[in-house]
Amino acid sequence: MSPHIGKIDGIWHALGYCGNGNALAPYLGHKAALRMTGQPEGETAFSSTKFGTKWRHRGKPWFMRGADALFRIRDLSSNIRNPRPRRPSLH
Repeated sequence: MSPHIGKIDGIWHALGYCGNGNALAPYLGHKAALRMTGQPEGETAFSSTKFGTKWRHRGKPWFMRGADALFRIRDLSSNIRNPRPRRPSLH
């Protein structure tokens, strides 16, 4: 739940903004780029925050197929109940 910059298996990341993305994304992206190039200016307090996992999300995310299907059905149902008005043609 806190911002973090780091590298896992050779892949750099800047994530965990939790609602502060507009303000933090450019800053952390810049800091991550500086760290990738080995510059000391890339070090920030967000480099040492813990990047933990939740107990319910260990291993392969088996629940994603079901969640995807559920949200597709909800979108389809919503589109049937509330169709979008057609836009007039430009031709």
